[in-house]
Formats: sequence, C-alpha cells, structure tokens
Amino acid sequence: MPDHRQYVMEYREYGGGPPTRLLCFDLRRVGDDALLATYGGGRHLLNRARIVSLADAQTGEVISDLDSHIVWPTTVPAVDIQKIRQRDKWEWDKKYCLRVIENHFRNKLFALFDYSCVKCSKPGILRTDFKSMEHVPFWRGLERDHHVPISLGGRLTPGNIGVLCTSCNSRKNEKSPQSFYTASELGRVQRYLDKEEPMLRFKFDWEAWRQDRAQYLTGLGIGQGLVNEVLTNEDHRYYAPPSSSAQIEFTIAVDLKEVIKEIEKQNKGRAATGDGEVET
Repeated sequence: MPDHRQYVMEYREYGGGPPTRLLCFDLRRVGDDALLATYGGGRHLLNRARIVSLADAQTGEVISDLDSHIVWPTTVPAVDIQKIRQRDKWEWDKKYCLRVIENHFRNKLFALFDYSCVKCSKPGILRTDFKSMEHVPFWRGLERDHHVPISLGGRLTPGNIGVLCTSCNSRKNEKSPQSFYTASELGRVQRYLDKEEPMLRFKFDWEAWRQDRAQYLTGLGIGQGLVNEVLTNEDHRYYAPPSSSAQIEFTIAVDLKEVIKEIEKQNKGRAATGDGEVET
C-alpha cells in the first residue's frame, strides 16, 4: 500500500541552480541511488544523492535518517517500469558521452558473452554495412537484459546486465532469474556478471580528448578506420565535430529530449485508455 504521509523535499535538479521544493509522498527505492516519489499528479524517478533535505509536511520535523522513510517495494508498479527503463538507457549513454564510445563498450559486453544469447546460445549477426555507419561493428539480434528485472529493483548497471537474443529477452521480460534460468545456467550467467564491473568501468577523460581526439579514441581500442570516419565524415551517424565539452553535452541533451518526448507520448496513450497517470 502507498505511504500517504506527506513530505517536503528539497531536491537539486540536474541543471544545477537552487533546490526545488516538492510536496510528495510514497517514497520507494528502485536501486542503490534511485527512488520513485509521487507528486504533481504523477510518479517521478529521482536521484537519491540529489535530495538536499526531507521534512514531515505536518510536523515540520527534519528527517535525518532518510532510509527509514524510503521502502524497498517487493515489486515496482508496471506504470513505473518503462520510466525506469528509459532513465537507465539515458544514464548508460551519458556515462560514455559519445556514441562511438558507447557502442565500443556495448560490444565489449557482447564479447564477454561470446556474442551470443546466454540462454539459448543463438549468435548475434555482425553488420558493418549500415548506411552512415561505416566501420561500425554493430551486432544485430542481441539485447542487454536487466538480470534482476526492474520490477524487483534491478538496474542497468555492471553486475546486472545479461545478454539475450531478442526472442529470449522478450520471454524473460520481468521474470526473476531463478524462474527463467536453470540452476546450471544461473551459475554460468553469474560468472559473466562478476566480470562486468572492471570491464565496463569508464570515466571520460576530457583532458586527453582535448589534447588528441584520435589518439584518445584509438587508445580505448576503437579501430583506426572508424576513428577517421567519426572525426572527419560529417555524414557519419557517430560524427564528432570539432567541439568543446559544452557541445558534446548538448548532444547528450538532445538525446535526452528524445527520451522525454517518447515518455510523454506513452503517457498520453495511457491517459487516452485510462491506464495510469499523465506526467511531464
């Protein structure tokens, strides 16, 4: 049941500036640093680290032990799952900054799983001939999977990312690992998951990027042919123009706007059918 005790929260948005004051209730954790809160007529995904303060709306009591007022749900409501999925994708893309780097690390993940589905062993199909994506190694038919599903609190973070074919990923959906895999399969999957954190660890080095962009990309293991395309071919989908960090961040912001537009579109569809609340 939702916790209808009301709180006054001061929350610092991603754009910076002074904290926003929110009147909210039903605080639920969905990951180590993420929670869902109800306010403004809808459910919203927040970053726990950006909460400046929390107080009881009726008594004014400042709550210092935040964890005692945030519950782990046994399951995440279906209306929230797509919201978290979109946010996970944005957080993954944001971490790598450039699409060429994101694709490189995605392929490292696929390589860890031998470029095949961990459930049925169906291999992915390597394509390098997509229009405007010259020299990009792109694996079709393989998808990242929340090993522990979103509905049970799992996030798209190293140690919880499986690789499945499209068919198996659709069948797994929000099933728990224990109900989808056999015991022997679970042991094999876990061995892959244990290797993810050091392999996917990454922080964009702005200084190295500014000094020599080509050397920085090849140093990450990206092929010279692709690096040349990315830095010189304006028609390439992964083209990175001569830019400042602000311009690269603008590219990320544009991607986020597309995510927000998609969420708004889905919300409007739910509103038309009476399924869930609309929020922006």
